[in-house]
Amino acid sequence: MNNILIIGERRSSKSSELLSEVRALLNCSIGGYWVDITRDSENKDIRIFDLTSLYEEDRNNVFFRKDDSTGFSKLNIEMFNTKGVEILTKSFNYSDVIIMNEIGFLESKATAFTSEVKKILDSKKVVIAALKDVPCLYIDTIKSREDIYIFKVNDNNKDSIRQEIIKLLRLWLVKLK
Repeated sequence: MNNILIIGERRSSKSSELLSEVRALLNCSIGGYWVDITRDSENKDIRIFDLTSLYEEDRNNVFFRKDDSTGFSKLNIEMFNTKGVEILTKSFNYSDVIIMNEIGFLESKATAFTSEVKKILDSKKVVIAALKDVPCLYIDTIKSREDIYIFKVNDNNKDSIRQEIIKLLRLWLVKLK
């Protein structure tokens, strides 16, 4: 059991903040992905979601665009099935720890990607992931696994959860700074 899932409250960035803090403590090779959210340079109402590789620092893998003024959104599901799978495969083969920020509902229909996530969670590889707290069969299936530690983070318990995660990582002999 080498899987740690961090769940934050809805519309909170606490899970990503904690995952970032834990990531900064690692002293080993890190793979996986980080979802970077930026604003479009021409239209600041549009948020751009980029699947960024932590193994190769590969960027510009835009999988989702949302216009906050109109509510219009566009999902590129194939970005998960192509670039997302590539990121996870390389990370699995060449990294000590896999970080996924975040596992959410947008990728739930990307079967190649979700299969790769499952493969990684089924392995002995150390995985630390932020998990979106929304009802979705894909997310619910991951949450119901027996081989995971789930931490629900909020303002009041973030420091104590960080310490619990550090204890687990030390137990699993993960190199820390």
